[in-house]
Amino acid sequence: MPNQRDIVLVPIPFTDLTSKRRRPVVVVSNDEYNHQAADYSFTVIAADLAIGSLRKASRIRVDKICTLV
Repeated sequence: MPNQRDIVLVPIPFTDLTSKRRRPVVVVSNDEYNHQAADYSFTVIAADLAIGSLRKASRIRVDKICTLV
């Protein structure tokens, strides 16, 4: 498992998603988070929504961050 401040190589996709290239990244999450097998997610059901609808229960993962454009 990587530790905070480690530099690791991660496959990063090109913007057109045709291929990937390994790039160095810095681990910013703390060691406690990196070394435990905790579940960083929760379930949302239709009754949880103030407005709108949800066809089925869904899991929200808070340990994965991405950019959507």
